[in-house]
Amino acid sequence: NQAQGTISLNISDERWRADTTLAFDELDLTPFFSLLPPDVQTGKASEQQGPRSGRQSEPATAQLDSQPEIVNFAPLQWLDADMRISAKSLTLGDLTAENCAATLSLRSGRLLADIAEMDFLDGVATGQFTIDTMALPTKITVRGALQNIPSERLLNTLFGTSPLSGRADITFDLSAQGWTLPDLAKSLKGDAHVVIAKGGSLGLDLDDLMVRAGRAELEGWAMATQGTMAFDEMRAELEFRDGIAASRKLSFTTPDGVYGAVGTIDLSRQNLQFRLNLDREKPTPLDKRQVLVLKGSLLHPSISLESVLGDIKPPKSESVSK
Repeated sequence: NQAQGTISLNISDERWRADTTLAFDELDLTPFFSLLPPDVQTGKASEQQGPRSGRQSEPATAQLDSQPEIVNFAPLQWLDADMRISAKSLTLGDLTAENCAATLSLRSGRLLADIAEMDFLDGVATGQFTIDTMALPTKITVRGALQNIPSERLLNTLFGTSPLSGRADITFDLSAQGWTLPDLAKSLKGDAHVVIAKGGSLGLDLDDLMVRAGRAELEGWAMATQGTMAFDEMRAELEFRDGIAASRKLSFTTPDGVYGAVGTIDLSRQNLQFRLNLDREKPTPLDKRQVLVLKGSLLHPSISLESVLGDIKPPKSESVSK
């Protein structure tokens, strides 16, 4: 990493102070995360069947339980600093961004970074993150927005597979505490909102899947991914608590009606519990409907069809009860 700029360092006091302005042509942050195993650095791992047809990479989060301490943040407690950093190109593993500008403030072991704007995956990203090393364990908070992001590229980059395509607008406010990836996954909390407003496609043909699941319970994504479904709009409101993502709202609007889903994904245990149905009209408490149920391992769920009365409720599970 080579940069042009100025660095001022005051070491006369007990606590050092730095003032920095640096401009990079290329800034590669990957070496600073060298404690992460290669699979987690890049978001890629051994091939498994994902929620698309064909061979897909295993999500990086599936590797969580054996990971060491991810980053030693102790050096942040040694000095105070004000930094202004820009980069024409920024790289972290398989993640790349362009035209980045950020200001960083480090005070008493607390780092605050403001990202004014950067070009990310052919969209735009803005946000703020904090690292508080004075909290025990270290607390990380991330807030921001992604605008006009290709959802398929984003999910493929992060998890090695993608069930979605379409341009997405995403806002998020998340925090976690820990020194290892399992700790961070288990403590994750906050919320996220996702909207694909101009159409896209899902790597599942839900109508066909409901027909086949009605004949016999299906096992694994390979049995489910035998088609795709186009939609006009997708909306998701997700709440994270203790590492469990729960859908306050998840809907796909198609010409035939609105598919609505409720359920949870346990990030640390790598399992899911979801119920999905097609709402053509607002149900009454006595309306009987067919509901598609997905549960079990995130990589190899069981898929079945159930009959319920009235509106669908989240399936009962250990994940939901937390």
